[in-house]
Amino acid sequence: MARGKRTYGNLIGSMKPIEESAFQIIEPSTKFNSEANELDFIDSFTINGSEVKLGILKTPGHTPDHQCPIFVKNNLIDFIQLGESVGTIYHTSELITMPISLCSSITTIFIFDSDNK
Repeated sequence: MARGKRTYGNLIGSMKPIEESAFQIIEPSTKFNSEANELDFIDSFTINGSEVKLGILKTPGHTPDHQCPIFVKNNLIDFIQLGESVGTIYHTSELITMPISLCSSITTIFIFDSDNK
């Protein structure tokens, strides 16, 4: 944080602990499909009147815990993040995450613009 403050000044805030209730263990989906409606979703929410569905795809890479979030809006894939984007360290019942791994090796981000087919 100190290095970031030197570089970005007042744009850097403080890091506060995240409450345990914010975390939950989920089972990523192995159901891949080119039809967005055929995917498994773990949650949904509304943005500007449109329902957005969230899914997590199991995408084992150089370690078996890799997963990719996918968002579907208006029955079309709106966003998918590829790379080491979420996951824990080899545990299926305990959250043990290395924060640096969550963003340091993201390889590609695709943003699907449903308005520009």
